[in-house]
Amino acid sequence: MPIEPRQLASAIDSTRLTFVHGEPRADIIEALCREATAHGFAAVCVRLQDVMHARQCLGVHSPVALATVVGFPERKLTAEQEADYPVVGGVNTTTKFQEICQALSEGADELDVVMNVAYLKTDLECGGDFTRQELRGLMQCVGDAAPIKLIIETDLLDDAQIVAATRLCAEAGVAMVKTCTGMIEG
Repeated sequence: MPIEPRQLASAIDSTRLTFVHGEPRADIIEALCREATAHGFAAVCVRLQDVMHARQCLGVHSPVALATVVGFPERKLTAEQEADYPVVGGVNTTTKFQEICQALSEGADELDVVMNVAYLKTDLECGGDFTRQELRGLMQCVGDAAPIKLIIETDLLDDAQIVAATRLCAEAGVAMVKTCTGMIEG
């Protein structure tokens, strides 16, 4: 049975998280929101600093959800750089809570939160519980206000770590597990 274009569109998140210096950021966010509305996309995903502008563009009662990222890398990294100095998802938990509160107060409907890769690897090597505690805290912080889609950054994990991360996400009750930020090069 063929899928109708509108059905397919309703499963798409239109995302813009990186910009080249000098690009007209506000214009790009406006175009992203217009496109998502015109095609009936599920969501628009922007960085936290663009949430308020995107909400204004979409309107308060838009059928297009507004998603934002939490604990997201500021710049692209190589796997080697990450191995030397882990930063993916490494924003401290209190900062993630603050980002979540800001995002929700500015109109975000969904939260794409990056798992702390260093916590996960340390927990698996040493029997720690940091990842589980952070996930519980994030879920408590958000409550029913918005779904959390957790990004586990599979480019930095082996198969056993991916399985462990996914199990922790399921145990915590996140709405969805996403594979990567797209910020790891090579």
